[in-house]
Amino acid sequence: MAVCPNFDNEETDPSSFFDGHSINWKRHYIGWAIAGVCALISTVISFRLLYKHARNYHKPSEQRHIMRIVLMIPIYSVISFLSYRFYKEAIYYETVRDCYEAFVIYSFFVLLLTYLGDDNKTRQSRITGSEHQKLMFPLNCYYYNPHSELFLHKMKYGVLQYVVVNPITTVASVILQYKGLYCDTSYNFAFGKVYITIIDFISVSVAMYCLVIFYLNIKTEIEEKS
Repeated sequence: MAVCPNFDNEETDPSSFFDGHSINWKRHYIGWAIAGVCALISTVISFRLLYKHARNYHKPSEQRHIMRIVLMIPIYSVISFLSYRFYKEAIYYETVRDCYEAFVIYSFFVLLLTYLGDDNKTRQSRITGSEHQKLMFPLNCYYYNPHSELFLHKMKYGVLQYVVVNPITTVASVILQYKGLYCDTSYNFAFGKVYITIIDFISVSVAMYCLVIFYLNIKTEIEEKS
């Protein structure tokens, strides 16, 4: 039976960052301090931007998605700091980050749709480009028609599948970790991490691929929103 390798065999450091007289400049303390300061700075800047949007909330259909996207910055930075500081419990903090990341991708896609118009007919009419286009690498041997009725639906399904898949794999990771079957330190096929990683990679690749194709076909129409 496969055994999950444990590289954390060192004893806990009994010293503290500040002992009342001087600072102990050990590498992990320096790392924690830098990560904490960066998380604080990014959080303050992000909330200042959110406050400005809240004070000038004149286009709620657009601004609510922008605010959700901006909120990703403090969530990501704080959770990154917590995962670094309390690395043994990192997978539990990352659950929140990964689920919100999926929500942000959804919000960005809906924001692009909102920029185009309020209904599918209007959105479809504002899509630019020729009716016979090559897909991006690595599917550049295939063609698609951005003006077809199915184009928007395919892009929606391609992006939104990640919003469903990511929370499922995240919860599965937590359950496997609790059961001792995840093994964060190994990509051995006897443990769950490698399978979760493969599923997540395929799902996010499809989502980002569709998002980029969609953006390339509407970028001229939303230039004034930049």
